[in-house]
Amino acid sequence: MNNDLIADYWTAPTPPVSPTKWQSVYEQQRRDRLSDIITDYLGDETVTPRRVYEELLAEVDSYRKYHKEGLDRANELYDLLLGFRPGELTPEDVENGVGG
Repeated sequence: MNNDLIADYWTAPTPPVSPTKWQSVYEQQRRDRLSDIITDYLGDETVTPRRVYEELLAEVDSYRKYHKEGLDRANELYDLLLGFRPGELTPEDVENGVGG
């Protein structure tokens, strides 16, 4: 070690930490972020509880829509990889007499 405490800090070996400990730390940080958000909303006198409720719903809905769009895109790619092409007849279509 030299007399440069900052360099020593950044170049010191990292002590081993178990995955369980990392998970615990992450969970506490996530809870702290939630606490900060709630404190921010409830600490603002101009924000009503109804607005907090509506904004939480809007965020959850946004999350749902985002992941549904991703799922829809993944399903479309999956179908293409299996050989289905939009506008083409499938074997099931032929069996059912569709498009003939």
